[in-house]
Amino acid sequence: MPDLTKDEDGFTEMQRAFLEAYIGPARYNTTEAARRAGYSKRTAHSIGHELKNKPHIRAAIAEHMRAFTERQERAQRRRRQGGG
Repeated sequence: MPDLTKDEDGFTEMQRAFLEAYIGPARYNTTEAARRAGYSKRTAHSIGHELKNKPHIRAAIAEHMRAFTERQERAQRRRRQGGG
């Protein structure tokens, strides 16, 4: 049985694994992220969709996207200014 204790951000171990897979190797594919997090292949599609729509997971994804966009914009400004 999976560990259902939550970390300081409100994630269970499997939810955290889903989030890390979703923004990492699964490349924003919910089914693949759920599978990589340890959910069964049979239920990965529906679980992935359900997890992505949980408020705390949506907020973490939005924060990741905001930070990613900010890094990209800074890099683009540096390139335009000839710094790299």
